Amino acid sequence: MKIATATKGHRTTGKAVRRAGKIAGAPTLYEQFKAFDGRAVDLPADLAQQDDHYLYGTAKRSR
Repeated sequence: MKIATATKGHRTTGKAVRRAGKIAGAPTLYEQFKAFDGRAVDLPADLAQQDDHYLYGTAKRSR
């Protein structure tokens, strides 16, 4: 595991942070979820843009 220094914009904050690397042989997120590709049907065309509306019932955002 690598230890790096956190940055805020172009300045260093001085706080140590851990960066997790990829585990050898572990599947990527794409590989984990590719079986679900194309399974969702009858979804609204604006689902990605209006996710808060469909998840939480907020007013739709204007484009």
